[in-house]
Amino acid sequence: MQVRAITKVTIVVGEDTGFMGDSIQFYFDRHAAYTIAAGAKLEIRFVRAKLRCPACGTLFERKRFEFACPDCGSDGVPSEIGKECYIENIEIEEEEKS
Repeated sequence: MQVRAITKVTIVVGEDTGFMGDSIQFYFDRHAAYTIAAGAKLEIRFVRAKLRCPACGTLFERKRFEFACPDCGSDGVPSEIGKECYIENIEIEEEEKS
């Protein structure tokens, strides 16, 4: 299989990474130029950060100015959800066989 072009890249970005969609797009376009990924569509899937309750283990999204677990009321602590940044999928176009 010969890859002719990359047509779409899907990445997952956690809210706590601090990465902004416009910046990601800018650097993607810049680094993809003059490669097989030039012109590829970039899809960004943002993941909301979640806290974990140390008392009952519940994962929950923090409400503004609140850290309390919705199940037991204990203060949640940061979890790994929302810190991710990875390529989820790459779509390609193959060379036609002659």
